Amino acid sequence: MSLGIKFLLLSGVLVGFVHAQNKKQAAAAAPDPGGDDCNCQCISLTFRDSRGTIHGNCKSMINGAQWCYVKYDRFSPCPDLRASQRFRGRYWSNHACATPPENSPICSSELPPFIPFSASSSALFRSIQECLR
Repeated sequence: MSLGIKFLLLSGVLVGFVHAQNKKQAAAAAPDPGGDDCNCQCISLTFRDSRGTIHGNCKSMINGAQWCYVKYDRFSPCPDLRASQRFRGRYWSNHACATPPENSPICSSELPPFIPFSASSSALFRSIQECLR
């Protein structure tokens, strides 16, 4: 084979490899339909500061990213959950602003509903899970 053909073949293989790697990385960024991403959801709670800026519900930014107060408060499965200093008992997340809506096809296809539970009911919850297996 000539040098030109070898170069073209090698270039084609390299382009294919890079393209496959990019597809893998893009796929890894999608929410896991079987995971807690679909249960990490915003609520519409907002507040207006003294300058008139609305905060919460993905309308403002903290740590360089949009944020919102979350469903299920401290029982939310959001990986970056933080306690609110403004609203006692409420929790917020940046991650929740980037998750798909609960009624989206990726979330509604196979996910069971998320049921928050307290530490006192966790043993009962585990027992029920064992029975269902």
